[in-house]
Amino acid sequence: MSIVVMQKIRLWLHSKDARKVLKAVQRSAAVEFTKIDAERNLLKNELTDFELAHIAGQLDFAVRFLEKFENKKSGMKALLEGDKVRMRTEDCDRLLRTFDYKKIVRELGRLEGEINVLGSTKAILEEEERLLSGWKSLSIPPSVVETASMSLSHWQGSHADRVLFEGELKAAKIDCEIYEVDVFSYLLVVFKKDFEQAAKLAIVSHLEKADLGKSDKVPAVRLECIAEEMVEIARKIEKTKNEVKEYLPELTRLKVISDSVSWQKAKHEVASSASGTKTSMVLEGWCPASKLESLIKAIEKETELFFLTSVEPTEGEDPPVEIENNAVVLPFESITRLYGLPGHKDLDPTMFLSGFFFIFFGLCLTDVGYGLFLAGIIAAILFFFKIPKDSKKLLLLLMFGGISAAVAGVFFGGYLGVPISALPKPLANLQLFDPIQSPMPVLFLSLALGVLQVLFGIVLRIYREAKNGRFGDGILDGGPWLLLFGALFAFGASKLGFLSRGGDGLTTWFLLIAVALLVATQGRKEKTILGKFFKGTLSLYDSVGYFSDILSYSRILALGLATSALAFAVNLIAALLRDMIPVVGTAIMVLVLIIGHLFNLAVNTLGAFIHSARLQFVEFFGKFIAGSGRQFKPFKREEKYVTIEEM
Repeated sequence: MSIVVMQKIRLWLHSKDARKVLKAVQRSAAVEFTKIDAERNLLKNELTDFELAHIAGQLDFAVRFLEKFENKKSGMKALLEGDKVRMRTEDCDRLLRTFDYKKIVRELGRLEGEINVLGSTKAILEEEERLLSGWKSLSIPPSVVETASMSLSHWQGSHADRVLFEGELKAAKIDCEIYEVDVFSYLLVVFKKDFEQAAKLAIVSHLEKADLGKSDKVPAVRLECIAEEMVEIARKIEKTKNEVKEYLPELTRLKVISDSVSWQKAKHEVASSASGTKTSMVLEGWCPASKLESLIKAIEKETELFFLTSVEPTEGEDPPVEIENNAVVLPFESITRLYGLPGHKDLDPTMFLSGFFFIFFGLCLTDVGYGLFLAGIIAAILFFFKIPKDSKKLLLLLMFGGISAAVAGVFFGGYLGVPISALPKPLANLQLFDPIQSPMPVLFLSLALGVLQVLFGIVLRIYREAKNGRFGDGILDGGPWLLLFGALFAFGASKLGFLSRGGDGLTTWFLLIAVALLVATQGRKEKTILGKFFKGTLSLYDSVGYFSDILSYSRILALGLATSALAFAVNLIAALLRDMIPVVGTAIMVLVLIIGHLFNLAVNTLGAFIHSARLQFVEFFGKFIAGSGRQFKPFKREEKYVTIEEM
């Protein structure tokens, strides 16, 4: 339940063992290798970087091309589990050795080329068909553009444009014939000597020159030829696609080969970044300290000719960041990773936010029915389907949220919008809050939770500083604020009668001491006395930010009200429709209830997640997380198409 301690390591290998050792390291997913700026030493017993990249690209093309012709699986199972191939490592290795994929990839490349050429030809014909469609009545082939004394050209435009053009020709005293081929298509016949001037006048008159190509057939005949050619092209495309579909049974194996080659390529890239000689190789990287022993054992299974040691990071080099949590807290990592990993000297906030997020989510949804339905549906999905790891964490988080909403609903009287008076007395007696009739207690509860989390964030800031050997700075930075808020709440409680009146003077003194400490400590890092004073005084303005953060927690009340109000409205509308519509009124009521409550559940579940997460990101994390870290990216098998199932 903390940030993983990273150790920088250096690994010496004999070159002949590099391939199998890197394969073992890749399977362990325990090391993030860094590049060594020194003489490179490639794996000579495998393909070159360029060759592997070329093959990987070809395989990826083949898979993506074949997938276009695959009948995708539909339904809930396909949606939740995805379409990755599940296979053991040994089977992947065996397939890579025995399957001749190169011929298939070449054939698929040829077929794709044919389809592309046919598609381009079809597009050209379609464009020619579009251009000729308005010239069917033209009795002269488009290739004829002049005679011994006359020039012919094709123009398009409206009737008004033609009238304007004729007027321009008459004014210029140009002898010209205009033949209307279609409503907007005109053949212009003019003496050669006047052609250039006539063309300029046509443009001025807003006519547009039509390019009909150079066919020696009249448009009507050419259009018939185009139609025949299009039919033939469609036949050839369909035939080629059927040839492609014959390779669909090989898609699964191509996916496995594609991933296997990409893993091999990744190994080669790591080896290429290593330093060494003809017989040895040196690699550097980061490894979680807890995995060092298992890493050594994995390498020992492959060779005894290696040496692994810990090294100190170079100046200014920060380790990558990874977090680890137990099974209960693990689902809440989805929130932390959504925000981004903290700096390597910060705290992992997952454990600290988990309880707050669980409570906030439930208070935003506050309905027993919605909570049980949400938790039950997700539990069924997790039980009956093989969900990917990352998706599984998020689903578990939502299931916990459903449980929280059900518990909160008991104390808020939320039962699918049913009035509390209509519930059995034992259930009604459990209600502690009524957000509709009496929202103020819920508001006070929300703000109290806000105060608790904000102050807890300040405590965590002190803990973080102490963890990094700066306990004094932590106390001086956060201690006065804790004292200030404690004094303010004691003062308010005294005024409201929760504390004896005799404590007014004492709380006032504590308040003044807290203010004085803030002025004295918050500017202590400034160089001048005047700077320290002004910085300390200005820090008092930060109290506005703290109170603003606390007020943000009122959104818990707003979302809880929205859930209850919408559930009640759905029931009311359903009942009205039942009474207003005879015969089928009951059926419509049931339909409205189902759709309405599902909509309310979906919208408010989304709202509960977003706003509960926002309270962590904005109001909580900023109190004790100082920076962001670079995520640990271990050298491992990136499973694009294949999910490895270890036995």
